[in-house]
Amino acid sequence: MTESKYAQLLPAHRAVLFAEFSRAIEQGARFPGVFDSLAEQVPACFHGQLHELSAGISRNQDQPLLAHLENSPLFLPWEKRFLKIGLATLRIQEVAARICDCYVLLENSGRRIATFNAIGVFLLLLLFAGVGLTAAFSEQDTGSLAWITGGICVAGLFCVPWWSRFILGQWMQVDSSLWRLLTLFPVGRSCVTVRSLHQYLLNLGLCVQCGFDLGRTTRLSAQAEPVGWLRRRYQRIAEAVGRGEPLSRSVAASGLLAQADIREMPAPDEGRKELWNPGVIDAVRAAYQRQLSQAGWVFMSLTGMFLTMLASILLVPAALLLQA
Repeated sequence: MTESKYAQLLPAHRAVLFAEFSRAIEQGARFPGVFDSLAEQVPACFHGQLHELSAGISRNQDQPLLAHLENSPLFLPWEKRFLKIGLATLRIQEVAARICDCYVLLENSGRRIATFNAIGVFLLLLLFAGVGLTAAFSEQDTGSLAWITGGICVAGLFCVPWWSRFILGQWMQVDSSLWRLLTLFPVGRSCVTVRSLHQYLLNLGLCVQCGFDLGRTTRLSAQAEPVGWLRRRYQRIAEAVGRGEPLSRSVAASGLLAQADIREMPAPDEGRKELWNPGVIDAVRAAYQRQLSQAGWVFMSLTGMFLTMLASILLVPAALLLQA
């Protein structure tokens, strides 16, 4: 992964990209000029693709804007699904702000996970170095000592940053193979489901505000979901609504609420007078934020066990060679 590609995948950078995108549209910027002006406000790693996207729209003005966005490498697949519903509702600034919010929630946990993995891989390399140095000293072989030390340093320079970048890139993409792995565990599956329900409810509300009928609302909201098995659940909800079943009954029958660990919001302080009370969407978002941290700890535990098992497998032959 190149340095520029890694910089593009950083949650903080992508949060800035979509925050500025939302702000520019809200202030009246138009396509394709919005992408050129956006390049002046976002990290440098996005500049080239933003200018290319703007130039491509200018050259092929007969092509739908959605096609330009889908063909651009600037946006990730799951982001394109969100932007599609933003274009359909003409509320792309709101959808872009929601994508920014997704990255804000992912950033803290993602950096913690990347740091933990970097430390784990580094300690594993130190363990290998210790075994190698012990073997070299026991045989009084200074040449081997130099090769071992140099090899460990080179491995550390490449392995630790690469692994950390790979994990961070997987963590911040909601439809990645890492998240598919985590759905094998109850905490991970609930976290994925709650994240999806949060966005699904927001999409339903957005479509209703735009005056769409319930059938089109449920179809568009289903198509916006990036995770395949969840999208199929929402499509079945849309089909049930199309047959005339109530939306509430269709959602309950989907089983999604039973898989999601959504708790009540904490009661407000009695001494404070609140202007509004948290609604169901706030409760779902709070549940996602809480379970995101829990899923991170589960993944770090799995990584720790994997590295320990890997060290045991590789060090047994080394120990036998030392005894020989």
